Amino acid sequence: MYKVKAPKFRHNNYNFVRRMRYAKQATKDSFFRTLYRMLRKPGYSLFETALLDSMMAPNIVAVGWNHYTGQQNDEIPIVVFDDTAVASVQITIYDRNGDLIETGYALPTDRFQDWVYTVLKENRAIEGCRIVVEAMDWPCNKTTKSYRVPL
Repeated sequence: MYKVKAPKFRHNNYNFVRRMRYAKQATKDSFFRTLYRMLRKPGYSLFETALLDSMMAPNIVAVGWNHYTGQQNDEIPIVVFDDTAVASVQITIYDRNGDLIETGYALPTDRFQDWVYTVLKENRAIEGCRIVVEAMDWPCNKTTKSYRVPL
């Protein structure tokens, strides 16, 4: 007899239900209806297109952590791809001891996959700092990458 491991099954079931709810809500919203109408492939419904979008998380391709010098108004460039669109990119900077220095959201640039974060606080000891980048798409799929500034 075949036995299913309950915790993994429940987790997969939860993800499936969450994705189905997103696709159903997205087909009712005028913004997402228009978005998925433009992106859908021949033979796919709006619901199927939204469901497929909910299965793909954004991909953080590059983070220009070497542009971070610890000065206020430094700009950190980020390149993020998604099958549809990236909703937000959040940057968190920690010092070498793991204490929070700052957190905030990057802004999109003229190119749809490029984002830029402007540093708000000065940091005089950047060696060993950790820069955490979290990208999220419209279905709330998150991808996180962490970069450490070399000593």
